[in-house]
Amino acid sequence: MSVTKTLALAFLSGLIAAGATLIVTPRLISSPPQHTTRDKEKTAFERVRDTGELRCAYISWSASYFMKNPNTGEYQGVGYDLAEAMAQSMNVKIIWTEEVGVGNMYEGLRTGRYDAICTPVWQGPTDGAHATFTRPAYYSPTYAYARGDDSRFDLHDPQVIANINKKDVIVVDVEGSNGVEIHRNSYPQAKKLFLPGMTPAPDIIANVLTKKADITQQNPAFVKDFLVHNPDALKQVTKALMVFPTSILVVPKGDQNLQEWADMAVEAMIQIGTMDRILNKYDPDKTLFLRADHGYTR
Repeated sequence: MSVTKTLALAFLSGLIAAGATLIVTPRLISSPPQHTTRDKEKTAFERVRDTGELRCAYISWSASYFMKNPNTGEYQGVGYDLAEAMAQSMNVKIIWTEEVGVGNMYEGLRTGRYDAICTPVWQGPTDGAHATFTRPAYYSPTYAYARGDDSRFDLHDPQVIANINKKDVIVVDVEGSNGVEIHRNSYPQAKKLFLPGMTPAPDIIANVLTKKADITQQNPAFVKDFLVHNPDALKQVTKALMVFPTSILVVPKGDQNLQEWADMAVEAMIQIGTMDRILNKYDPDKTLFLRADHGYTR
């Protein structure tokens, strides 16, 4: 056998041997790495940025504050106008997804059912554990109200807080409300009647009129709406018990990017006059919604 033929046979034998090795041990072949874990889920900020849509939960407080009209299905109130103006400033479209209450509003933020709560929410001392609040758009005073004919409580009586702070006085509020802080500091001895977190303001107030409770603590905007159909039913009996910074967007805890984006929009609304224009429409006397300052002396 010639040398050339011998070399050819040796080469073929080597290929066959190599091929057998490849067949028997396919794991030696290099292949693209397989992902064993799912891709990281997008944050609310990333989803809003990429889609141009902001999925919003809302709280039905009252007609001039925020409410979905049961007859027309349309949204109304200062909160609605502010949210839509903010979204326009952010160049996104709001998708109103579901109604929530103060007792369960943070759940959907944690699970991602919506990107934000887009109705005005008071910043309370315990809320920071559950969500991230945008900068205050304005400030909400809270007063105590009693039945119009209840002589035990009077705004001009210097002892009115002491008269509320008694074991036979019942204060009505909703579960999860920031009113707990007022109870603790202003009248801890009074009894508490807590209603489900989805209870709207008119139903809370109704408990005072039906004498299931003696006192309700409310923002005057809610009471103003109620008195339209129930004149003289309630009277204010205290000065402001607390003034809450109020955010018009609440985002998932730790989503700083979405917070900063919304903060810039709110700041622009304040500086350009959009905030005042909308608030003045509902509160020309500037007593319901206390304005945030411009951050400088004009």
